[in-house]
Amino acid sequence: MDPAHRNALVMLFQQHQNQLLQVQQALDVRRRVRRRQRRVRAIWVRQWINRRPQLGLYDRLMVELRNEDPRAFKNFMRMPPVHEPSPLCPSSWTACSCCPGGARGCCSPPPR
Repeated sequence: MDPAHRNALVMLFQQHQNQLLQVQQALDVRRRVRRRQRRVRAIWVRQWINRRPQLGLYDRLMVELRNEDPRAFKNFMRMPPVHEPSPLCPSSWTACSCCPGGARGCCSPPPR
């Protein structure tokens, strides 16, 4: 192989390597930009989560969640919803034996 032909092949090889490097750098920049962009996750958002800032977490939102979606309430609170609170229970979603579906001992009345 003569030196002129060899030099031409080396230059073509270097040009090809430079093009590959430029493509790789452009792809890296594109990946970095796409990672920084926030994605809209419409699948994970439920309606009761959207109402949380307006209603507050434990005031009215838990009551609405218990009434609208008992399965999500049980998943969020890790206890079954209690629909009829007992006068002995301090809270409407405290699990006790005097409430339906309770697991703890019965609540004692407050001292006089």
